[in-house]
Amino acid sequence: MPCTSKELVALWDTYVWKSTELQAFTTQYHPQDETGKQDSTCDLTKVMYCGKVNFGQYFIQRFRQDDQVGCCGSYRYRVRVEYYLEESCGNSQVQIQDFFEVLDDIVEQNLGPTWRQSVLQFSRDTTYPNIRRYGLIDGRVVYVGSYSYFAEADSC
Repeated sequence: MPCTSKELVALWDTYVWKSTELQAFTTQYHPQDETGKQDSTCDLTKVMYCGKVNFGQYFIQRFRQDDQVGCCGSYRYRVRVEYYLEESCGNSQVQIQDFFEVLDDIVEQNLGPTWRQSVLQFSRDTTYPNIRRYGLIDGRVVYVGSYSYFAEADSC
């Protein structure tokens, strides 16, 4: 089982972000924060797809939780996904909701319950994706949706 977030980034990149279904939304998926870099010196091609702001970013975090004896424990992971979309004729929020429904199907189908034998089990957020107005990027109104997945793996 993987012990690093980097290994899970590679797994998600191969089996989730490169899926045909998610590539239909955008080809721009980044394993780091791109929103903090959006100023006049930034390369906007990292957040643009088909002529509008349209990209995903994700963060994979890990921490170790020791058992009560301190011998073995487990690693816990969180995969936080954010999808940004420029407002377009009032339907951006619906498109973001569609994105998260497809994402959930892809995670289930392409990674499976153990994320291709990389974790013991995974779970999802216990609520709906959070969709809200983000603000402006390059003077354009942008909405963002966010959702998280959680997983556990043995540390021994």
